[in-house]
Amino acid sequence: MRTLAVLRGAGREEPVRRAFVVATDVDGPSGRGLPETLARRLRVEPEQVLHVPFDATLQSPDREPHRLRPAATEAFLRPAELVTRAD
Repeated sequence: MRTLAVLRGAGREEPVRRAFVVATDVDGPSGRGLPETLARRLRVEPEQVLHVPFDATLQSPDREPHRLRPAATEAFLRPAELVTRAD
């Protein structure tokens, strides 16, 4: 949230408009989804908010991508696909 605010404060709306906000549980699965108001609170479009489900591999010292669960892998691939697609 602070990074978005700093960019806006510096008049850098373009990076904010193109940014992705990645949200995940870091201490374990909570069973809750993202708050419906998150995008509005961050002042970004809902499509810019990506939820990555909790994956214990992300807490491991050897964070090897092939160890991620399929749901986490898919969540990380989505922004990669969006960034690399032609405008």
